[in-house]
Amino acid sequence: MKKLILLLLLLISLGYSQTKYLHISTIPAKADIFVGNRAPDYSKFPDHTSPAFIPVEAGEGQVLVAIFHPEFADTLINVNLSDKDTSYLIVSLKPTYDDRQVRRQQKIVAKRNHRSIGRNIMWSSLVPLAVAAASTGITLYEINQAENAKKTLDNSAIASGEKYSDAKQDFKDARSKAKTAKKVSIGSAIGAAALLTAGFIISF
Repeated sequence: MKKLILLLLLLISLGYSQTKYLHISTIPAKADIFVGNRAPDYSKFPDHTSPAFIPVEAGEGQVLVAIFHPEFADTLINVNLSDKDTSYLIVSLKPTYDDRQVRRQQKIVAKRNHRSIGRNIMWSSLVPLAVAAASTGITLYEINQAENAKKTLDNSAIASGEKYSDAKQDFKDARSKAKTAKKVSIGSAIGAAALLTAGFIISF
């Protein structure tokens, strides 16, 4: 038992030793941080937003970070990391007064907003997709009910009586419900596909 506990403690200590952290703060805050890319696409969603703890492999001595904030100069830093402890970096961003740079950043933000809208639209397609799945289940259930009622009708020796009338009504009801559920299922599936396609197009 003691050996098992020691082994677990050793594995835990090894797990912790495999990762260290870089803490980045920026002035102003809420800057976008991209890790390990010298020329990142700033219109994509960032890896982190300042302030942030960034996990780094224990053996890494340096990490490249790119920082983006509208109306401030894009910043690229190669950070030297502490051997063991968490490294801390505070970056005071430099305001940019270059109109071309500001317009470029505005286009980047607009493109990212489009991507965000597209992503939300794609997520919203899950609602009609769930409705389509539920409607399909109802359709299959009602079809089965209609088939059971039809079997009762086919097996009836006399085409009359209360049991025969009930089975006939059950068949009609089940068939009607199956048709309605099928229409809902098809409509919802088409709606989900339309939302998914629109969201995908807007995202790019």
